[in-house]
Order: sequence, then structure tokens, then C-alpha cells
Amino acid sequence: MVSITVQLNFDYALSFRFFLLWQPLVETGARSQLMQQGSRQSFLFATISLLCVALGILAVMAWVLKKTILHPLAQLTQQVANSKESGDFIFPTSLPNNEIRWLAETFNQVFQERHQAERALQYRATWLRNQGTILSRLAKQRNIIEGNLQAAAQEITKAIAEVLMVDRASIWLYNDLKTNLNCIDLFEYNMLQPQLEQHRSDLSLVVEQYPSYFHALETSDKPIVANDACTDPRTCEFTSTYLIPLDIHSMLDVPIRVSGQTVGVLCIEQVGKLRCWTPEDESFARSIGDLVALSVEARDRKVAEQALKQSEMRNQALVNAQPDLLIRMHADGSYIDVVKGGVVQLFRPEQTGSQVSIYDMLPLDQAQKRMYYAQKALRTREIQVYEYSFKADEQSYTEEARIVACGGDEVLVIVRDITERKQTERLLRQQAEDLENALEELKRTQSQMIQSEKMSSLGQMVAGVAHEINNPVNFIYGNISIAHDDSQMLLNLLKLYQQHYPKPDPEIQRTIDEIDLEFIEKDLPKMLSSMKVGAERIREIVRSLRIFSRLDEAEYKTANIHEGIDSTLLILQHRLKAQPNQPEIHIAKDYGEIPEIECYPGQLNQVFMNILSNAIDALEERIKQDYLMKGTQSDFSACPRISPTITIQTRQISSTHIAIHLTDNGPGISQANHSKLFDPFFTTKPVGKGTGLGLSISYQIIVKKHTGSLTCDSTPGQGTKFVIELPIQIQPFAASKRAN
Repeated sequence: MVSITVQLNFDYALSFRFFLLWQPLVETGARSQLMQQGSRQSFLFATISLLCVALGILAVMAWVLKKTILHPLAQLTQQVANSKESGDFIFPTSLPNNEIRWLAETFNQVFQERHQAERALQYRATWLRNQGTILSRLAKQRNIIEGNLQAAAQEITKAIAEVLMVDRASIWLYNDLKTNLNCIDLFEYNMLQPQLEQHRSDLSLVVEQYPSYFHALETSDKPIVANDACTDPRTCEFTSTYLIPLDIHSMLDVPIRVSGQTVGVLCIEQVGKLRCWTPEDESFARSIGDLVALSVEARDRKVAEQALKQSEMRNQALVNAQPDLLIRMHADGSYIDVVKGGVVQLFRPEQTGSQVSIYDMLPLDQAQKRMYYAQKALRTREIQVYEYSFKADEQSYTEEARIVACGGDEVLVIVRDITERKQTERLLRQQAEDLENALEELKRTQSQMIQSEKMSSLGQMVAGVAHEINNPVNFIYGNISIAHDDSQMLLNLLKLYQQHYPKPDPEIQRTIDEIDLEFIEKDLPKMLSSMKVGAERIREIVRSLRIFSRLDEAEYKTANIHEGIDSTLLILQHRLKAQPNQPEIHIAKDYGEIPEIECYPGQLNQVFMNILSNAIDALEERIKQDYLMKGTQSDFSACPRISPTITIQTRQISSTHIAIHLTDNGPGISQANHSKLFDPFFTTKPVGKGTGLGLSISYQIIVKKHTGSLTCDSTPGQGTKFVIELPIQIQPFAASKRAN
């Protein structure tokens, strides 16, 4: 281009100089021609002379032109040509005129600018070539190609740090829920001290803590170019927790996208100083991000391929080991091919082939049935499964046929012998029922044992307390009678003294007045009598406790039912009394004439305890509901219709059985819960208040242990009645069976 410009300028200058020299000669010749018109010879002579002069002038001009223009231009052209080879432009030393000098200076300036541009382009080309080499080398790494993400990440981050001369380069990926961004690898680069370089992968970011950054990451296709990360609105959220502690000034983050979805980010960070990222930096970072995305895809593809390979191996193993008969056939019933499986009846190996039809292989009824399901599978494109049974070789068989449409007019028939499976299913169902029954029985037994152990411990404790109380009470009760007799004798003696000595000594009279002897004579018998009544009451309580404490008795014996009920009521007496927020619960006894029965007294006491405790709980709930409806919790008169009552009725209903009715006027039991009352662990009480074992254990004790019956009749809003029917005498066979 420089040579062409020089040549154009030279042609223009030469034409202009020639015109200036030729113009006066032409004018002189014209004037001579006019003066010598008369003589043709003179004209010719003048013309020849003029031509000679012109030629001389042209020769002189050519010489001058060569010295002043052509030679300097030739030197300038040679210098330009040499500069192309040497790379340096040498300014000519002698330039005869300003135009040539200006032209040379222009060439020098253009050459210098071009030289600078060439150096810049050469540097950038070298840098880009280096980047291309790094990218090419990374793209060929087996770890990246094979999806070994951890090793690939270490190679990539180190290459980024070395090429871009940055202090930190890292790769982060989302977790499955995209709630955290986990660091796969962080490389800390140190050019001066390579031994301090290290890889880390123990960092994690919570997405919701940096909404602006992750919003920009998800919504923008461009990298996050933050020359000043602390002030950039997309990255300033990291200032206090990440940027300042690590002295990070600039960030270049590229989203990693796979199939249009952001799966992570490539983070490039400059430590200690600001950095203005160039378009080449961004381009390189984008390329690296694409490379990471390829590695992620390779990893996912590798996982999928491994899963597919394992699935294919399993499928192949299944095909190889399958006991089924596989048949491909056309819609008209003609066979395409057959894969033999296990022992499948009604199959004739000698008739397989392309000309074989389903009607050749199966009895007519079975062939028609299979054709029906084959046509249905082709029509609905759904899998058809049916079972059929038949007899062969005097044995019963059951087979399953599964028909799948696998073309426009082709189906795959899978036939399996399920005779053993059907037999096993029947056996397993029976075993499952037996195990379920055994499990229920085990649960009931375990629950009863736990409850019985609790009640046994309670009985032992009550028996011990009753025993400890009984001894001092007997001592007190026995001495009260003696004290009563002795005091009566002393009082009689005083009366005799008063009769024989009506006027005692003044000192004695003064003492009689001080102690109010007359009052003592009247009050002492009353006091001793009341002490006797109290001692008798204590003896009665102890007796009830001892009756109730027979919970741990294992053998059945003759017992008085009324005593067991009374002892239970005595134990529950503290719950029956009036409380600050609850009126007294009345007990209405309607005891009939019933004989003593053979039973397990302690276990019957446990039944009474469970049912009466439930009745008290129900009444307390009813009282609470009524109080809430009336808007009071302490004024019993505000709820006149509340009269919590438990009615206990006993009757002999036949010569062999007695009945015990336990009725309360509580809220009742809903019909939905009525059928589940005696199920183990079923309770309508709040958590922590009921275990759901009381009625279940009671049912076991009455029905299983005593061959009696326990029923419940309840109406919501009116109350609940439990009816216990017990035999007077337990049959010996039943008793021995229960003992076993």
C-alpha cells in the first residue's frame, strides 16, 4: 500500500513540473510562427530550432528531475522496501525539497504506527494463541472428557489462574435443591511462591443470603463483570462476609449452564488490587465456562450411561434367567418367533416356525381368549394381563399371559407358569393371617403383662401400707376398750367418794373446780367412744386396702364381688370428692343378693378400676363442657342440671351367672368409636392421659380369663353403661385351659 501511494505522488509531481517548463516554449513558438508567415522556409527553420531548444530544455529538465525528484524518491522507495524486510524504517539523510521531506516524514509516522499496531496485534495474537493452546489442552484432558469432575476442576482452575494471572479461580455447583452453592474446587495462585498454592473444596454459599447476585446469575446470559466488586450492585452483598476478609477487589463470574439451566458458576477473583477485565478475559472465561459445562454434562452422561449399562445388564440377566415363554405374533395369530422359557404347558416345540399359528399351539378356547386380548392390546395400546387354569397330565396348572403391543400389527406375548406362585400366595396369606393373629395376641398379652405388673406392684405397695397401718391400729383399738373400762371404774370410784364424803377438803374442792370434774365425767366416755369409732374406721379402710391388694394373686378362688367394688371405690375416693372446680361425683349403689363367685379377685378389681376410672374421666369432661357452656368454673349452682353420678348395680341373672352394671351420665361415646373400644391402644383421651390398654385388658380378663362377657351401651349426650356378666363357677376345663 505504501509503494502505490509513493508512485501516485511521484506521477502527479512530474506532470506538474513538465507543464510549467513547456508552457513558455509553446508561447514563444507561436509568436515566431506569426512573424514569419511569409516564408515557409523560415517557418521550418524556426520550427526545427524550436524543437532543438525544446529537446535541450527537456534534457536539462530530465537531469534536474532525476537529481531532485527521481533519485530521492528512489531512495525513499528503497528505504520503504528495506523496512519491510528489516522491520526498521531509516529516515533518508538528504532530501532536496519539502514535498519529499513531508512524504518521508509521513512514511515514517505511518510505519511507526503500523509497527506499534503490529506489535500489539502480535502480543494479542500470542496471548490468544496461548489461550487457544490452553483450551485445546484442557479439551483433550481425559478427566474433563470422562466427567471426573473433581480432578477436572483442579486442572481448569489452575489453568485459569496461570493464564489470566489472577489470585483465585474456583468452580461452584448448585446442590440438588438449588438452596446452596458448593465449591467443587478453589485454586489459590501464588506466582512468587508456588509452594503456597493450594486447592480447596470446603466452602458453601446459601442462595437466599445473596438474592441480587443469584438473580443476576440466573437471568443474564452475560458474565458478571465486576471491576470493583465492593460497589457493583450484583456483588456488593459479599462485601462484609467474603470480599473484605479475603481482600478481593475484582470478580469475573461466568454462569455454567447445561441444557439451558444454570447449574453453577465459574468465579475468577483478583486479590489486593482492582482489575479492569478485557473482552479477551471475558471470552476466555466464557470458553472455560463452556468447558466446565461439558465436563458436567460428561459426568451426568457417565452416570446415566453407568445406570443404563447396569439396567441393560440386569435386563439381559433377566432375559437370560427368565422362566417365561416369549412369543411374537401378528394380529392374525401367526407366530413370528418364540423364545423358550421354563416349563410352560400347552406349548408344542415341534410346531414352532413361521407357518405356525396360535390355533396350532393352543386349544380352541384358549386360542380365542388370547386373540381377544391381543386385539384389545393393539386397539388400546395398553398391557393386557389375564390368568387361566387348566389340567394337563392329570395335574392342575395356572399360567399368566401378558400381552404388549409392539407395532402396528404385532404383539409380544409373555407366558409364565404361576402354579407354584399361586400355591405360595395361598400359603403366605394363611401364614400372614396366622402371624397377624399371633401378633395381636402377643400385643394384648404384652400389654396385659405390663398392666398386670403395674397393678401387681400397686397391690404389693398397698398391701405393705395396709400391713404397716394395721399393727398400730390393732394396738390402739385393743387398748381403747381397756381404757374405756378402766376410766369407767375410776369414774365409779369418784362417785363413791362423793357419796361418802360430800364435803371434801378445801384443797380437793379447789382442784375439782379447776379441772371441771363434772365435764370430764361426761366427756371422757364420749371421747373414748369416738376414738373407738375412728379406730374401727381405720380398720375398715385397711381391710378394703387388703382386699384390693389381691391384684397379684394368680389362682382363682371364691370372692365377694361387692367387697372388690367397695375396695376399688375406696381407692378412687379422692377423685370422687368435690374439688374447687368440680362438684362431688355421687356413687349410687344398687347391690342385689348375689353369691360369692369363683374368679381371679385381683384381676376383677383391675377391671373395676379401669371402668370406674374411665367413668370418672368422662364425668369430669362433661362437667368441664357444661361449665364452659354456662361461662363459669366455680359456681356449681349455675349448672343445676349437672349431677355427676355413677350407678353400680349387681344382680344374679340366672342360676349360673351374675351381672354387674356400671353406668355414668357422662357425654357418652360416638358411634364411630363404639366399635373400637376394646381394640388395643385405642383411646379418645389426650396424649399422655390414656394408653388405650385399660378396656382391652379388661375385655381379655372378663372374656378370656373368666369366660364371661363385657359389653358397652352408650348414647352420645346421655351416658355410658358397661355390663359385665360372670359365671358363678368357672368350668374346670376352662380354668385349666386358661391356666395353660
